[in-house]
Amino acid sequence: MNLFKQILNNAAASRQKRKTDKDNLKKAENDAILEHYRAKLSAYKASILCASGKRDMYARSFESAIQTFSQALELDPKRVDAYISRGIAYIKDGQTDLGKNDFAVGVKLYPGTMVEFFIEFRRMYPFYQENEILHLYCDRL
Repeated sequence: MNLFKQILNNAAASRQKRKTDKDNLKKAENDAILEHYRAKLSAYKASILCASGKRDMYARSFESAIQTFSQALELDPKRVDAYISRGIAYIKDGQTDLGKNDFAVGVKLYPGTMVEFFIEFRRMYPFYQENEILHLYCDRL
């Protein structure tokens, strides 16, 4: 009889372990899904902040633009347009060294060729002349 109770206890413990393992796996899957959507939400918020910062740039409110782009970079530190835009805002605000550093980080993070970078830059900031863009880029070398 003792052996029979031991077998039943082992079976119950085995079932409980499988249930615990299954629950842990489900929790890990849920955590991964949650983290994925948190990252997407951060990227979306960063995108909205970048649009707001660009609006500040057009209004020539460079200090506000710098703060807004900094918030965007806290949410999404690999956001190229935020680095480039904050760099330009720094330069326009008279903080040339900080601007050149941000511009350099943005250029480094940009995944395409330099030609694609300049095309994208012209799309983002159509009011800049080509010589100003080249000047910003060459100064960071």
